[in-house]
Amino acid sequence: MKKLKNIGYTFGGNLVFAFIKWLILILIVRFTTPEEVGNYTFAIALTTPLLLFVNMRLRLRYVVEDNLSFKNVKSLRNILNIFCFILIFFMGIVFFQNYIEYIVLVAMIKILDLQSEIYYSILHKKQNFKAISLMQLGKSIVIITTFFLVLILSENVLLSLITQIFVQILWLFFIERKSTRYIKFEENEINKKIVYTIFLTGIPLGIVQLLNSYNILVPRYVIESILSVKMVGIFASISYLLTIIDLFMNALSQNIIVNVKNNIENGNFIKLKRFINKGVFIVSLVLVLVLIIPIYFTSKPIINIVYGEMYAEHSDIFNIVAISIIFNFQGWIFDTVLMAFKVYKIQLVTSIITLLISVATSLVMISNYGLLGAAISVVIIAFSQSAIKYLIVIYLIRKEGIVV
Repeated sequence: MKKLKNIGYTFGGNLVFAFIKWLILILIVRFTTPEEVGNYTFAIALTTPLLLFVNMRLRLRYVVEDNLSFKNVKSLRNILNIFCFILIFFMGIVFFQNYIEYIVLVAMIKILDLQSEIYYSILHKKQNFKAISLMQLGKSIVIITTFFLVLILSENVLLSLITQIFVQILWLFFIERKSTRYIKFEENEINKKIVYTIFLTGIPLGIVQLLNSYNILVPRYVIESILSVKMVGIFASISYLLTIIDLFMNALSQNIIVNVKNNIENGNFIKLKRFINKGVFIVSLVLVLVLIIPIYFTSKPIINIVYGEMYAEHSDIFNIVAISIIFNFQGWIFDTVLMAFKVYKIQLVTSIITLLISVATSLVMISNYGLLGAAISVVIIAFSQSAIKYLIVIYLIRKEGIVV
């Protein structure tokens, strides 16, 4: 029962925070010009891969690696954030001067999100998911309320983004920073050697996140190149409806990682293997019955309500992409197990292989079948990623089981 509550808290917090980001985009579309919408979305596309790289999964690493102190992890987080901001700023000044204001503000918002994550890691390690969820919910309400009011009164996106940054800084300082009271006693000094070691071992994870972001973007690049920008918008909008389901998978993986880590540390590899071979695939079957089949029968009216009749004509895309839910779920779980095993370099190899598959399948399928081909390529990419990670997980379990 406690596990279900934790999953519910994690899913609820992530869902609200993701919905608020989507609502901000909708508000910008409704109350400003197409140019400002383009500036904002371009800034997001430019900054996201770099910020995913410096993310380096530090939150999960702090949760699974008991030898890491919060002060050292936070120190690295601060260094990476400063480095990333400087890099993004100079890229904007040199190559994208017309968008520099948007690029800087969006980068600051995303950096503050990473800073919040590092404080959530303390509560995550304590498995206090309720507190994390309440913090995310409170912050989301304050952000969207102030953003909406400033945008309505000023009709200025930049001023609204500045307000959002101000709200996030206040929330970080007065609310999220209080998570540190849950930390046991630590030495006051920051060990620079340990910080450097955390950075070096985290580079593969940073590259993995960077490559994974391009796995998602590659089909859209190919659509824009072969079809049109309009088709990119249709495909991206319809695909976004599955983001909420992916958030649930993320919530589930965050909750199981501590149990997986304990099984590995205690040598319970038979139990872990049973979970991988039986539990994961039973849940996959349930997903087919509960989600995939209902989506097949209701996709057209759902899309029509959310986006309009023009988008509803492409409901077949939604039906096909929905199949990737199963493989995305499996991939999240297998990735969580790999994190618990602390085999970060293997994840890098997996991402490189998946990226190559993504490029090849996108080019072939979209060239021949258009948007339906793009949907099929998403399923193939998700399946490939899941299959590769599954084989690695089984190999590691057998290897560690023999050693034990």
